[in-house]
Formats: sequence, C-alpha cells, structure tokens
Amino acid sequence: MKKQESVKRKITASAGYEYVQGKRKQIKRTETVLVPITVANNPKKFNAFIEKEKKRILQELEVERQTERTELTFREYAKKVAERKRSQGDVRGITAESNESILKYLNTFIGDCRMKDINKDVVDMVKGVINNKTTKDGEPISSKTKYNYFSYFRSVINAAMDDNYYISNPISNVRNFKFESAETTYLDQEELLEMMKKLYKYHIKTQIEILIQLFTGTRRGEVLWLRWEDIKEFKGQYFFELKEGFYYTKDEGYYRGKLKTDKSRRKLTIHPLLLKKLQEYKEWQERQKSAYNGDWGNHGYIICSDRGETYNPDYFTKKIGKRFEEMGFDGITTHSLRRSFATLADSEKETTSKVADLLGHSDIVVTNNSYIRKSKRINTVDFLDAIIEESSEPKEKRPRREIRRLKQKIYS
Repeated sequence: MKKQESVKRKITASAGYEYVQGKRKQIKRTETVLVPITVANNPKKFNAFIEKEKKRILQELEVERQTERTELTFREYAKKVAERKRSQGDVRGITAESNESILKYLNTFIGDCRMKDINKDVVDMVKGVINNKTTKDGEPISSKTKYNYFSYFRSVINAAMDDNYYISNPISNVRNFKFESAETTYLDQEELLEMMKKLYKYHIKTQIEILIQLFTGTRRGEVLWLRWEDIKEFKGQYFFELKEGFYYTKDEGYYRGKLKTDKSRRKLTIHPLLLKKLQEYKEWQERQKSAYNGDWGNHGYIICSDRGETYNPDYFTKKIGKRFEEMGFDGITTHSLRRSFATLADSEKETTSKVADLLGHSDIVVTNNSYIRKSKRINTVDFLDAIIEESSEPKEKRPRREIRRLKQKIYS
C-alpha cells in the first residue's frame, strides 16, 4: 500500500487570557500537524481540517485549566486575583497594600483550602474565626476591623464566582459584620438644610467641591479626577461621564486608572442648580488662569488647587472635613456626602438597584446595608426650595417656569 504524502502546517489556538505577575498573557498553544496532500490541495477540506484540529487543541487546554483549577488553593487564587486587578489599574480592596496583613491572617487558617471545596460551612467557619479574633493585647477587635476582614474574604469568593468556580455563590446570603464609625455618618434633613444655608457664604470653589459630591454621589478618587471634558451634553441634558479615577500607590505615586468596578463606569445627570454653579466656577477658574499666567497647571481638572494642580486625596479629605467643622458638623467626610446622596435618591422612591447603579456599586447588598438610611426620609422638594432660596441673588426675581424647572426631581 502506497504511503500517503503529507505536508506540515503550524496551528495556533487561543483560549482566552490569564494574569502572570500582574500582566495579562494570552493562553495559546502552537502545534505542527501533518496535513494529507489531498486535503491541503482542497481549500474547503483544508479549512475544515484546521478547525477540527483547533477544537482539539482548545479541548486539551481547557482540560489542563480545569485540572489546575481543581487543585488551586485560597492562598494561590487570592494572589492571582490581586495580580489581575492590579494589572487592570485597581489598587483598592484586595489589591491595596494596606490589606496584605488581612490576606496573611486569612491564609493561616484557610490558605491551604482548595477553592472548589469552599462552601457555606467553610464560609460560616471563616466568619466565626474572624468574630473571635483578638488584638495583641487579647482584646476583641473592633466591628469595623471584622467588617474589613470579611469584606476581603467576600471579594475573593465573588471573584471565584465570576470565574465559574461555583454554580451558586456560597457567600451570597451571608451578612457582613455591622460597624458604626465616622465613615457611616451622613447629613439628615435638618442638617442638609442648615449646611446649604452656611455653604453659600463660602467661596464658589468650596461650594463646588461639596455640591458635586452631594449631587452625584461620586467617590473621592472619581471627583478629584473629573475634568471639564468629562461634562457631556445630549438633547439639552448635561451629565458627567465617569471613565477613570484617581489612585495612589507607593511605587507609582498618583496616577489615573480604571474605576473600582465595571459598574463604576457610569453617567451622572447634572442638576440644573449644579450646572449653574459650575458655569460660575468655570468663569472664576478662567480668571485664575489669567492671574497665574504660565504657572497654571494645564490639566483641565474641575476640582484642583489655586494653581490648577490636582489635590493630594488625603489633603482633600482633611480640607472638606475642616470646612464642615467650621460649619458646625463634626465627623463629616467626603464619604458622608456620598451616603447623603444615596439617602436622597432613596427618598425619591428610586429602587435599591437604581441607587446602586448611581453609586457605581456592583452589589446592592452594600448599597442597602451601608449607604441608605431608610429611617430618616428626606423631603427633596423642601431641600430644593432651600437651595433655590439660598442660591438666589438679592433682588433677582426668577420666572415661575424656571422655579418649577429647578424643583424637578434631583435625580430624574
């Protein structure tokens, strides 16, 4: 029998991406296969042959990945997830340098547990261990520390769920520890009205720094990196388009990177009052540019120093806190304004999922448990009435149509 002649052909099959040392690497394999001459000379048969070989290679790659996945431990997987998120520009949560001690602690009792073996019983065990953790002096750790430890663990499990490790999320219905701190503070109805009356006595720059956060619920890193070019217009409606945020690491310093989650990329409607204030602030900023001439930072930031440079995030937090102390409100931070925004939106009978979308949350449980204060309902109409009254210029009579327009829903 005559031996069939054949030719060599290289085939490359790709099965997605993986992250190695923080860098995205394509999963692919190149093989040399022998193609019979009769097949190689027939384009239709040749294409079918190549596709069949590619499917074979992909199946082999998937078997290898599944085999690796079955043996991957919590310690190894948490490290992989941190590298992946860090490569995507996320330096918060499980990628933050300050949280390395949390992972080290979790690894002492769950580090060698295989990811595929983590179920509801394991989750309850982890929560129990965290609940009984003590300080070096033998004192129980604070509720906030417990919350942070369990949040880290939840982030790893949620990432594993996204990577198809589980059919159902073993941690989905497990509540986190509750804690009360300065970060959970917010302004109630009376405080908001009082604050607005005092705010308009401050410079337009301070007004903008506070109003943008109150009217949009943006995070500190998001508001600090807002630029004038991020204000868009569509059919007469203006909005902020959030795509990137402001971050800091020891190695890279301050830089612009991707937002915390995919849902953080969002569009936020600019209320007419805020738009008016932004126009006033823009005029002041243009006068500043002329005054400083060549010393003005040409970056286009909305929130910036008197020379046009971005703020250090910690300085900005202290500055806002100091302004609130001057107005008589202790313990109010930039995050307090974000929580106040969530409560305002909830008072407008928005669904929790809609409020979560406005805040850029990927999990509505966080929105419902930590941001919305349902016990105190805020009358937004009264709130807007106070804003309109305080922001009106003396002797300026506004048309009734404009007054009605300003009284529209703050989050419509």
